Amino acid sequence: MMEVEKMEFEDIRPLHDSEVKEGIGRLLAVKEFRGMVEYAFQGMIPFEKVEEQLKRIETVKEFQSGLITKMLGFVIQKTSDSFTFSGLENIEKDKAYLFLSTHRDIVLDSALMNLVLNDNEYETARIAIGDNLVKEPWINDLVRLNKSFIVKRGRQGKDKVLASMQLSSYIAHSIKTDNESVWIAQREGRTKDGIDKTQPGLIKMLSIAGRKDPVNHLRSLNIVPVSISYEYNPCDAMLLPELLAKSEDREYVKSPMEDLMSMMKGIEGKKGRIHLHFGRPLNDFSENLKNVNGEKFVSQVVSLADHEIYHTFKLWPTNYIACDLLIGNQRWENEYSAEEKATFEKVMTQRVASVEGNPDKLKELYLKMYANPVIMRMTETNEEN
Repeated sequence: MMEVEKMEFEDIRPLHDSEVKEGIGRLLAVKEFRGMVEYAFQGMIPFEKVEEQLKRIETVKEFQSGLITKMLGFVIQKTSDSFTFSGLENIEKDKAYLFLSTHRDIVLDSALMNLVLNDNEYETARIAIGDNLVKEPWINDLVRLNKSFIVKRGRQGKDKVLASMQLSSYIAHSIKTDNESVWIAQREGRTKDGIDKTQPGLIKMLSIAGRKDPVNHLRSLNIVPVSISYEYNPCDAMLLPELLAKSEDREYVKSPMEDLMSMMKGIEGKKGRIHLHFGRPLNDFSENLKNVNGEKFVSQVVSLADHEIYHTFKLWPTNYIACDLLIGNQRWENEYSAEEKATFEKVMTQRVASVEGNPDKLKELYLKMYANPVIMRMTETNEEN
């Protein structure tokens, strides 16, 4: 079998600086790209001016600073009430990390983290993105210009093994050889039920590149849990059919355009407030990782990552309101106002009504989606006590 150290990354890596001009040229020839840019800037910046600026860009960093961060600024201003962050003191500017992140939005989770890094003069991270999201050539160009690398989904047998080896090797190469940080979601696919848990299989995949000494290899990746929370999830109603099917033990089949629709809704939908937090590197908890190896080490990494996320995930009034409505009490009434509760119930009623199915069951699933972050924090706190 192909040696991990010798595997090539040509089919998954981001574009190099030497490829930026050609990549931008391909984007400028696509009408969908123009439409996206015009939508993002809402006519405040004419496309012709953007095009002129793009033609002068020669590096990935210039592309991110010159286009992506500006577009994000407009999106945040239009669709959120505020965007805050914390925990930046937990990471060093000249050090590469594996940012292990909660995943609620297909595009914005990683983009907003990179925005914080860029605005605070840190190097941005390379971004893991599933190949199911980049089927259009122009989207492939766009994300690879934005430091994204491709995760091959849906492989079977030997192809799946090779894809995992390649991915693990590329992540290790980025951090340990290129000194480039990496963003990756803590699980495959977005968290839909509000329970943010790291998949053990992901940690096992990361360890493949260090198969001779997986424990020290995982330590060398400098894993940092990252949590990002949205007061309102613009895609919450779109998630209900899948959650309903799962609750009824039915198979759920995505529509062909569902991922693209979720991407657009996540970007353009109202989010309320947004908060991102950089947790402490897991290596800071080295006392918890002594004298363990193999499966035990994987479970310890998962447990530590989840613990850091549960305790740093920003809880909004919507989370506390949903928890009280779900359980039927007023335990958290000091965490929200009557106006905030009325707004949440109005939004919930409208969004649940837009989905086919048992309204009571859909309401329960909707409430759990927002209440589970509170419940998970309470559960872990009780376990610690």
